[in-house]
Amino acid sequence: MIGLFTLALTVSFSTTVILLKFAEKLNLMDAPDGVRKHQHRSIPAIGGIAIFFTVATVAFTGIKLNNDNLFDYSYILMWALPCFVMFVVGVYDDIIN
Repeated sequence: MIGLFTLALTVSFSTTVILLKFAEKLNLMDAPDGVRKHQHRSIPAIGGIAIFFTVATVAFTGIKLNNDNLFDYSYILMWALPCFVMFVVGVYDDIIN
């Protein structure tokens, strides 16, 4: 359990640091508009991406640790498909808004 927590912390931190470097280049910045967004400067909109990669990494690792058959698709589809749909919708929303 501590190992999975440490893995989640490491993946989350490293993914966030890496994505911060590319957020401006990839146009993943949330700029203030004076109506809905009241921050003083543009901020990176990458939190959902970092969370998705962290959850995916820890879930695959947890499945592998608890199940010898990594390719048991019922376990993978149970969490991966809804998470992927939320990920795509979140990235789309960040790009559009």
